[in-house]
Amino acid sequence: MLIVLDGLDEVSSAVVRAEAIVYEDDDRVGYERLDLLPPTVDDATPYARRLLTKRFQDNPYRQEQTLQRIVD
Repeated sequence: MLIVLDGLDEVSSAVVRAEAIVYEDDDRVGYERLDLLPPTVDDATPYARRLLTKRFQDNPYRQEQTLQRIVD
């Protein structure tokens, strides 16, 4: 199984976007659309903590300050 997260909303060229969407209509591809829901705060917090630990490695205060803004 191959999972592709497209991000087509970030493709600025309408031509390129249209070319990518053609695969949706090709029965040989076996395309199935899945819509992802936004993560809950409980799901996002551990990810955010790991990301902030790497991003602000030398500044634990900044890590906590930023995390608080996310969870509040």
